[in-house]
Amino acid sequence: MRGFIKIFEPYNMVIDALNDSLWVADAINMEKSNNEDLYTHSINVAVYTAYILYFGDSSLKESCNNDTKSVILGALLHDIGYIAAKSIPSRRESFNMTETEKICFENHISLGLNYAREFTDNKIIRNIIKMHHENLNGTGFPQKLEAPDIPKYVRVVSIANAFENYVARLPEEDISADLIIPKLRQSIDNDELNHRFDLTLITTLFDNMSNYIETISPLCRSIYKSCDKLMNP
Repeated sequence: MRGFIKIFEPYNMVIDALNDSLWVADAINMEKSNNEDLYTHSINVAVYTAYILYFGDSSLKESCNNDTKSVILGALLHDIGYIAAKSIPSRRESFNMTETEKICFENHISLGLNYAREFTDNKIIRNIIKMHHENLNGTGFPQKLEAPDIPKYVRVVSIANAFENYVARLPEEDISADLIIPKLRQSIDNDELNHRFDLTLITTLFDNMSNYIETISPLCRSIYKSCDKLMNP
């Protein structure tokens, strides 16, 4: 029974964060009214983020001063700048984007920060919006930061964002832990992933994923409904 509860706890963490931050719930619903894919992406990234936080070690929580709620809120808001950009790339990989999509991608971080500044001075939320495309090896965007300058809680959201983008491109019949996790584990050994992302945090996600991935669609739908209730009581 305890293992079953653990599967659901990350979802509860996201709901609790939204309940305590109505301006974020409003932002997420604004995403929904503009682009359903962006809305579901933001919530899914927040759930993966909560999952890593829940199963991560104490040093992970200490990196954000045990303020895991702010990390989840940052995950929910990481792409809010696309709303101000008034256009959202239809493809996740930058090398496949049109010129218009590239401009939107390049501007969405600064626009997201401008939006967040209207509501909060929370450093954790702002750092996540600002750094979620940075890579540990300095190849990221927009500042080309390296590992020492990227907080661990930002690394969590970066992994959650990359993983969600990967899962979103899969046919629904392939969304299975038995299919996904072995393939991704192999990619860590022969890919640049271990230079871009925090390998310890990736391992935290993969080691606890086997009983989780099959639940993502129905449980995320329950979060979508909760968002609707928050804004339309």
